[in-house]
Amino acid sequence: MENSKQLGASLIQWQTPDFNVDAIRFYKRRGATSKLKGRFFWTKKK
Repeated sequence: MENSKQLGASLIQWQTPDFNVDAIRFYKRRGATSKLKGRFFWTKKK
């Protein structure tokens, strides 16, 4: 994260499945907040 700050980044995004509690803990310890992610699909009907 320090390198990102030095490069002028204002946002870092991480992704992990909701069952990966170790990763979630890792991100939260660094001050990250989470957002719910909706997934939408369209499939062609036969």
